[in-house]
Amino acid sequence: MPVRRHSAIVNKGRRLGKDWVMGLLGHTRSSPVNYKIVREVAKGGMSVVYEATRNSDNARVAIKIITPKFTQLAAQLEQVFDKGSEGEIALTLRHANVIRTYDYGHKGREYYIVMEFIDGPNLKQLVDQHSPRASEHGLQISIQIARGLAYIHKNGLVHRDFCPKNILLAEDGTPKIIDFGLAIPAHLKDKWRYDRSGTAAYMAPEQVRGQKVDPRTDVYAFSVSMFEILTGTRPFPDDPDRFRKMAIHLNREPINPRERNRNIPIALEHILLRGLARERDDRYPTVDAMLKDLLNVASAYGAAARLPSE
Repeated sequence: MPVRRHSAIVNKGRRLGKDWVMGLLGHTRSSPVNYKIVREVAKGGMSVVYEATRNSDNARVAIKIITPKFTQLAAQLEQVFDKGSEGEIALTLRHANVIRTYDYGHKGREYYIVMEFIDGPNLKQLVDQHSPRASEHGLQISIQIARGLAYIHKNGLVHRDFCPKNILLAEDGTPKIIDFGLAIPAHLKDKWRYDRSGTAAYMAPEQVRGQKVDPRTDVYAFSVSMFEILTGTRPFPDDPDRFRKMAIHLNREPINPRERNRNIPIALEHILLRGLARERDDRYPTVDAMLKDLLNVASAYGAAARLPSE
């Protein structure tokens, strides 16, 4: 599917709740109708995701519409969507474990992204359901995700909201990293240093403190996520309060992974705990460096990279 920017128009023949949904992509009356909404597939605090078809070739796509609630997030989205250079990065990403972005744009302070459509669950759902797809293939899935995250970093982005719910599994089991709504280019990391956007349970200590972020921030979030994939729980106690949940990353040591899953090899436990180090200088410097150690562990369990079961 060819990449197009600021071109998408939703078919207005079907009403889907809020009026702005129907008008958002149709920001020029003379543009052709490119997409037709099929159904709503997900909804969050600041976004709605629809399945749609592209009229030119009937291809299935996902259209995410973001309405930011906070001024700083709106300014960040403007930097990425309106000024163009950073948004163009997402359009160039081509990796088996990263969602493909086809188009993006905005009308006022309402933003849209047109992406590859994945008809599958997110990884958080599988973990919560204790699905064998996650528990029996957790190391293999983690390795694939690490490859995608390393690729994102090599292209100058820091995700900043990496967590299992932002990983979709395709029908063939391939994990895909999604949701670049909070991703920032590396050269802008100082500009957003006081922004604490993200998912609290996965935020690195420096992100909680409002310090500048870098790829090691994603290393931490990836390590929390991998801990959860392999054990079914996160490495810190849960708390319903977002601010207390963030504070736990500052004043609690992570639980040893083997306390939650005794089948985790000691070498893999060491990898996870290094990735969860409170000080970023004590973590892996890059996801690539962490990936090398993960591959060494996986090699001990064959090509399937399956850990022993009870």
